[in-house]
Amino acid sequence: AGRYHFPLSLCFLDLDSFASLNEQFGRQWGDDLLKQFSNFLRGNTRASDMIARSENDTFCIMLPHTDLVRSEKFLARLLTQAQGKVDMSFSAGITSYHAGEARSEFVSRTQLALDQAKREGKKRICCMVGGRDGHTVLSF
Repeated sequence: AGRYHFPLSLCFLDLDSFASLNEQFGRQWGDDLLKQFSNFLRGNTRASDMIARSENDTFCIMLPHTDLVRSEKFLARLLTQAQGKVDMSFSAGITSYHAGEARSEFVSRTQLALDQAKREGKKRICCMVGGRDGHTVLSF
């Protein structure tokens, strides 16, 4: 993205209330839900998008050639589609890459957006806009 100057967005998705429900219904239920959710993500992303599970119930999706507006629309569509296909909702944080920034800054901004979405409640999407000199969080 930096070399060829194309937009790149990063999304972190966190399953709402997963930890408490996993304790309540058991580990097998949690494992099955994580598989169901990852299959749902694979079925609703492009071949060029990269999906990874980063920790417990958090997934990352890298969206090449996708700006912040299109990535928010993508996540809003996923959130709507998940309601009928997955037994769990999610909250998400997104941001777009700024040319020349360190990978750690890019990831950190995305994590801050996810943290804000989780603070605001379930089924939330927050975007982190800005860089080193300041940032703004947009909630959807």
